[in-house]
Amino acid sequence: MFSFRKNKSIFLIFSCFYIPGVMAVEIYDKQGSQIAVNGEIESKLTHSKDHAEEGNEVKVTFDLELNSQFTASLNGFAKFEHETTLRGGEGDKNNQSKNNLAFAGLKYDTHHIDYGRNYVVIYDVAAYTDELSLFEGDFFFDSDISTTKEASNLLTYRQTDFFNLVKGLNFALQYQGKNSNNDAVQYQNGEGWRASVSYNFSDNLQATMAYFHSKRTQQQPQIRPGKSAEIWAVGFNYDAEPVKFAVLYSESRNIHSHEVDDNVVIFGKVSTIELLTSYNFASGLEPGVAYFYSRADKAVDVVNYLNIFTNYNFNDNFKAYAAYKVNLLRNSQLGNELELARDNVIGIGMTYSF
Repeated sequence: MFSFRKNKSIFLIFSCFYIPGVMAVEIYDKQGSQIAVNGEIESKLTHSKDHAEEGNEVKVTFDLELNSQFTASLNGFAKFEHETTLRGGEGDKNNQSKNNLAFAGLKYDTHHIDYGRNYVVIYDVAAYTDELSLFEGDFFFDSDISTTKEASNLLTYRQTDFFNLVKGLNFALQYQGKNSNNDAVQYQNGEGWRASVSYNFSDNLQATMAYFHSKRTQQQPQIRPGKSAEIWAVGFNYDAEPVKFAVLYSESRNIHSHEVDDNVVIFGKVSTIELLTSYNFASGLEPGVAYFYSRADKAVDVVNYLNIFTNYNFNDNFKAYAAYKVNLLRNSQLGNELELARDNVIGIGMTYSF
């Protein structure tokens, strides 16, 4: 029986350690070189009294994976992922098209090194709870904002099974060059480094810790004082069919931001906790609940809601889902000046993947 959350877990393994052809359709295989593709089409509809949370969205994602075997233990690889999001008619300014990933590298035995636009190692932790079809964390999974998801100019080294000495013990080291060309100050970053360590206690239980530190660009301290930005996170993931449970906790400084009337607010310290649990029935029905909470500068709740969801997996390619977001911010008067969404949201959707 197909489980979409396992599909995403396999994708995470690919993105971290590069296993060619996982969940992909092979279109070329000759003389040690392979080319494979996969993709996904998501169609979603949400309704809320808050107009910013209401609307429809169709997202098309296309992945291209390449691998070339040089010797029995050495191979080169590359990955490209493009995403198009449609929210309006043809030519609508709300439609977006972007390249999520584009990197290339080498893998030798347990050594893995690559360079380009890739997932940052903080996402090794964040991916545990980033498995919802509707209403994801909203605050922790921002791309390019001091690199909590995908980011550019990354040099990544990964080591599995700790040089073949300790099975299940993995670590990663990552360097990011300066990115200061973006006009939006919250999407800039100075030079930085990060690291993660994970351990697989069993096939069903994993734990990961990650840390990131970087310099800030010249413009960023003008909004929020401070010469550096950092974040640390720890997470646990238990996935034993049919039960799934994941939890993470993180703290960041000078990373997360919010935009109010075209003015950018950068928070000094943000504490985040996320919980996710679900149960996958043999029929394909998968109900679950998730909780997301982020508190900024020890005073303002910027994210606080329950996500009550149900997925139904028809087969290996198609699933339908519904979710209800219970926004707990409506019970607090703090943070009103940030104009945060405070109403509940209901949503439905369908996804076809290959």
